[in-house]
Amino acid sequence: MDSKCNHCRQLIESSIISEPHQHLKVQRRSMSSSIYRCQLCNTMFEFTEHEIYLLDIVQPEAETVGQKPSACA
Repeated sequence: MDSKCNHCRQLIESSIISEPHQHLKVQRRSMSSSIYRCQLCNTMFEFTEHEIYLLDIVQPEAETVGQKPSACA
């Protein structure tokens, strides 16, 4: 959780359902939930009517190790 901004850390550690902070921008919205991404630290959350979920985004291996994907022959 070291790479999270203070706003996202407070949201994660909060025991109450709270509103998205000012740096969270909507990525996708549906009837039952909204997905937000923080502009400061790229943390993603899903807000439903009753809960907040921290989304764990998995980076493709090529991006993780700083390599470009190889082309298929």
